[in-house]
Amino acid sequence: MTRPVDVLAVIRAQEARKAALRFFPLAPRKQRKTIKQADVDAAVSKKLDELDREFRRLGLEFPKFAQAYDTARVVVKNARSKA
Repeated sequence: MTRPVDVLAVIRAQEARKAALRFFPLAPRKQRKTIKQADVDAAVSKKLDELDREFRRLGLEFPKFAQAYDTARVVVKNARSKA
């Protein structure tokens, strides 16, 4: 006749033997920082603001190209509404 086997007890015994054989303890794993959509939106908005300021500065510094920089600022404004 076969005797009943407690599977949970066997698994615990195997894990205990495995842990006893380990030379160095396992280091706890660091949790990864998850990137949230709000973080991405904030970073995109910050870069778009920097671009807008730079195009405004260039438009004042080089009046000959002011129309091109104004067009670029419109593109930045449209990108901001999508972001």
